[in-house]
Amino acid sequence: MHVEDCSSSAHHPEEVTIYLPRPCAALRDPLAQALRTRGAHICPTFDLRHALNRLPRCGCPYHGEEACTCEYVVWWVAGPDAGTVLLVLHGRDEETWMTLSWEDGSAASVYALILNALAELGAA
Repeated sequence: MHVEDCSSSAHHPEEVTIYLPRPCAALRDPLAQALRTRGAHICPTFDLRHALNRLPRCGCPYHGEEACTCEYVVWWVAGPDAGTVLLVLHGRDEETWMTLSWEDGSAASVYALILNALAELGAA
């Protein structure tokens, strides 16, 4: 796992991108289950695979029209106590980039909850 802090403050990041060397499709459902087990609430807002079911001939800049395996999943993750984090999974082939974004310090516990779930899955 590689973590990149994309914010201006290293002590209180507002956006972090985590590189995970595994397919998004293999990570998405187990991560959701691990988060729910920890008391998090997940509100899915977008899933590229579902969108492509309606647009099957949409061209991919990496794979073309026929063999696209790209994934793009967007969730709001709310912790059991307080705080909400925007979680974006961007998968291509056997790799996934997870971006976590939040606006205030109340989301620190949700960020930690997500990292603990990744560790449980062996992705961290």
